[in-house]
Amino acid sequence: LEWPKTSDGGEDSTNNQFGYDGSYKDVLVQEKLPDLQVTDISISPLDDNGQAKVGVSSSVTVTIANLGVRDMTSSEGSMLEVAFNLRYPRIMPLATINVNQSLAIDETLEVTLPFIFEEKAEHMFQVYVDYNDLIDEAVEDNNEQIKTIFAQSAMDAYVSDLEVPDSGNDGLAGKEYPITFVLGMSNVPAYNSELDNTYILNFTVSVDGTFGFSEVLALSMENTTVIRDP
Repeated sequence: LEWPKTSDGGEDSTNNQFGYDGSYKDVLVQEKLPDLQVTDISISPLDDNGQAKVGVSSSVTVTIANLGVRDMTSSEGSMLEVAFNLRYPRIMPLATINVNQSLAIDETLEVTLPFIFEEKAEHMFQVYVDYNDLIDEAVEDNNEQIKTIFAQSAMDAYVSDLEVPDSGNDGLAGKEYPITFVLGMSNVPAYNSELDNTYILNFTVSVDGTFGFSEVLALSMENTTVIRDP
């Protein structure tokens, strides 16, 4: 190793330190933090067209993940919350769920909220993790995700409990026999004061017998109107 010589023959030690010529380099050291994100939002059940069902008990399931550079502490886990909001067709908070669980690096967790779609319309869900910024994160502006889905009517009309009691006629022709049955509609949306809650159910009653006998009863000309009360 040979040191450069100065003009008077001595050794030049001025360049033994980095930055001696003013070329210092700044290095930013950041704290190792978790990074919480909503990575997926799913709705179930769905119909064959991938749409939600009005009036059916459903669920909104979100997947959250820690994509930071360290595991969450138990203290941070106790503050972990997921907030569900509806943004369309109306704006309203749905729920804030305290998860109370610490996520390791790259660990994921599913959080589910029960929900019933009340009308045939497009719905927009907004989900936040750490909505109140209680947990220090490497990135603070990636805690939100939006999910939009259309809810289709799932109402279903049905007939049940069909009976033709003998009523003492001994099965003889020419006698009057009452026909009783139950008409119903399932998956009817909850009452909504802003919507028309009237449903019209049309039906026919026919009798088929031997030797090609068939008749549609006059009862089939009647309609039943059902108004869903609060």
